[in-house]
Amino acid sequence: MEITNEQEFQTWNAMTEKNRRIVLDAFDALNKGDGEGWLDAFHEDFEFTIPGNDSLSGKHKGMKAFRDLIENVAERLDVGITVKLTNVIASGEWVVTESLGHSVTKAGDDYNQTYCILFQVRDGKIIKYVEYHDTVLIRKVLLNE
Repeated sequence: MEITNEQEFQTWNAMTEKNRRIVLDAFDALNKGDGEGWLDAFHEDFEFTIPGNDSLSGKHKGMKAFRDLIENVAERLDVGITVKLTNVIASGEWVVTESLGHSVTKAGDDYNQTYCILFQVRDGKIIKYVEYHDTVLIRKVLLNE
């Protein structure tokens, strides 16, 4: 987007901050164990992509597919994943987070993951989610592949 005047700049900044806050509030809910609060940040028909070469990877659409993925991961965990944000970059509709996740598997193994997640936010809801993570760790610790 080309910003040509002060009004457009102020509008851009307000949108950027609003979208940043939506993502931060979603992570806050997740870390408090409020799964519904996390999911409420997403549009019902959002797109999500997990690049990689494991059974969790792929391009998907919609809340049902996302819930199925989350349940698939949760079945393997004894403790829900908590996320410590280490970097947040926001610009307009886009918010990018870098974070460290921690959980414990049902087998008692620590699951310490590194994430980079791209969120596209429009009209107050996340419409696109792209999650980059260590796929080898997923296969080794969560999927026992």
